Amino acid sequence: MHSTLIVPCAGRSSRFPNNRPKWSLTHPNGNLMLTESLLGLELNNYKEIIFIFISSDLRKNNLKNGIKEAIKKLNVKYRLVILNKRTKSQSETVAKAIKKLKIKGSILIKDSDGFFKGKASKDDVVYVSTLNEVGRIHASNKSFVDPDTNGFLKTIVEKEVISNYFCCGGYGFSDASDFLKTFNKLTKNISLKGELYISHIIYQQILDGKRFKIKKTSNYKDWGTAEEWQKYTSLYKTIFIDLDGVLVENSGEFVGKLWGTTKSLQNNVEFLNKLYDSNKVKIIITTSRKKSFKKQTINQLKKYNIKYHEIIFDLMHAQRILINDFATSNPFPSAKEVNLPRNSDNLKDYLSENFEK
Repeated sequence: MHSTLIVPCAGRSSRFPNNRPKWSLTHPNGNLMLTESLLGLELNNYKEIIFIFISSDLRKNNLKNGIKEAIKKLNVKYRLVILNKRTKSQSETVAKAIKKLKIKGSILIKDSDGFFKGKASKDDVVYVSTLNEVGRIHASNKSFVDPDTNGFLKTIVEKEVISNYFCCGGYGFSDASDFLKTFNKLTKNISLKGELYISHIIYQQILDGKRFKIKKTSNYKDWGTAEEWQKYTSLYKTIFIDLDGVLVENSGEFVGKLWGTTKSLQNNVEFLNKLYDSNKVKIIITTSRKKSFKKQTINQLKKYNIKYHEIIFDLMHAQRILINDFATSNPFPSAKEVNLPRNSDNLKDYLSENFEK
């Protein structure tokens, strides 16, 4: 499979409150939204990726070098198209790239503000998810398709719910030159009010005899608005959690039960392990235990299968204060505190509300 993957990043990001292009926002794992949006695809099945930017976006946000470094992590062949002026539509953005780079053969146009898992295709396809799978969505931001019993599109419309299937940000065309011809045809011969969407290109090609088929996806994530992005990123956390009296029964170096010898608080451990397994929570154990007790501590964690990413020793046996900045990209409150009675085995009761989204 060797198609060209085209990723337009030339929109105004008008549904986001900050001046930074939404595709350049930082995912909780450190990637950009742009590169994270592509990780559900079989990138090795594309001969190259074409990224399309507006020069003022890169210049204003000092992104030109940073975007190259971010894309390098994908380990793919790529080219950048940098436009001097913002286009009127995504379809115009794609048309300019096809024309400028003389792109031939099949293409996949992928939105940069969403994620899905989907297999590569060289055919005329629309990547879809279903309302049944994702529940509530902003229908006014989506295009919907009505397929026949064989999965071929009868029609595609913007911002109107006509079936259970909506487009989730991937549009495959078997011939880039046909895309360009259809774009030119619509812009010259048809008077459209408002934006010329990719769905208009698809619908015209259906009228001209092409057959588009739905291609089902999984794990769809919508990042198209600030509300959706913040709701998604809020599911990710970093937890700094004390060891003695929280994950294991309290102990000490000189008094009472010694460090490394106490039993686990099993309910707390099970709750924390579930958060660890979600891959959305980074767990850092904090403790006033000395590093000289590291071996006993690690053995105790292994014995009770306490999952964690890092551990910090040698903290003071005193009050701990966490300080973090907040902004539109990491809204207030960006830091929270939980005070748990010593040896209480009900951490879930104190922390669950932070993960119920």
